[in-house]
Amino acid sequence: MKSDSTTSILMLCGSLEPGRDGVGDYTRRLAKALNLSGVKTTMLALADKQAETPAEEVQADVPAIRLPYSASLKQKMEQLAKLIQREQPEHVVLQYVPFSFHPKGLADSLLKALYHELNGLPIHWMCHEIWCGLSTQSGIKERLLGALQRRILRKYLRHASSISTSNPDYQQRLSTITTLPVQLLPLFGNIPCSHALSAAECKAVRDQILPLENDNALIFLIFGRIAPDFPAQAFLQFLDQQLERAGRQGCIVSIGRIDRGEAAWQSLAKSPYSNLSFVRAGEMSEDEVDRVIQAVDFGIATTPLEGIGKSGSSMAILERGKPMLGHFLQKQTLGLCPNQFAKGQVIDYRYLQPERLKTPLTYCPQDQLPLVAQKLRTSLGIQ
Repeated sequence: MKSDSTTSILMLCGSLEPGRDGVGDYTRRLAKALNLSGVKTTMLALADKQAETPAEEVQADVPAIRLPYSASLKQKMEQLAKLIQREQPEHVVLQYVPFSFHPKGLADSLLKALYHELNGLPIHWMCHEIWCGLSTQSGIKERLLGALQRRILRKYLRHASSISTSNPDYQQRLSTITTLPVQLLPLFGNIPCSHALSAAECKAVRDQILPLENDNALIFLIFGRIAPDFPAQAFLQFLDQQLERAGRQGCIVSIGRIDRGEAAWQSLAKSPYSNLSFVRAGEMSEDEVDRVIQAVDFGIATTPLEGIGKSGSSMAILERGKPMLGHFLQKQTLGLCPNQFAKGQVIDYRYLQPERLKTPLTYCPQDQLPLVAQKLRTSLGIQ
């Protein structure tokens, strides 16, 4: 193993536009943590839709180069060659999402060129996504496209130095296409953890959110988009019934960008429930989001619980010790690394008991970023 003073890492991802790409935000925060630990880290976005021309920046005190999505493969490889010559990285970490690099997730040409240009440098693959068509609700076209993505991934994982992913489901699926061990590398939240709020500060945040006529309600937080397979009607009906049994009122609060879930939110907010109200708070600064999460009673994961481990917004809620309600879609396997959070912190909504609503629990906050940075260093063989 080499010492930190001689170790450098090049991190590759799709986009580095702050606040517009979840994997880019993840890459930035992880790169900063590695830099602070003494590991020199540089970032390269290979397909940045917000970059009109190649741009060199410093993001979160980390050097970053952003290459336009529209740039030719030749131009991208020329920029990569210059960066390698200048930085002399000893490790490459590829933050892999198929659709980040190609409109149909078929990045064969880019990956082939990458391996040629990297010329034997060890490449660690962090598979945030693997291939599409995994859901039982996926149509034949999506499944066929997924089969092509899977074939490409299998082809290039043969040359990986190490592989990781964020959840047990992907770990199992990846293990069917590679002989290398697939390690679990937990995700951390997409919002930095700041100082803990006092009880008075939490109350002030709650007072800003809740309607005056319902200022003692439990707050259930949806952070970000609403997944298309979220069983909203069944979920809300059951929650409404359990609130009735607990003698409590609840308020569903949405923060952040909903994107394609806007119609779903409008449908939810119009639904008549005896014990539920709805507040759309919209986009906020990172500090405001941090404060809101600390002040709520429960999070709601609209992503199936099998895949909760790849949701940065869900991780942000869990890191702050809040219990999370969600649903299973196919398997009954929770998509978190073993012992990542406290037992009982993530709840299948169908088993939510009224007692949990009478006096909601708060768990010990756990900032996952230092753990993730250390696990990645270990995977790369860095002391």
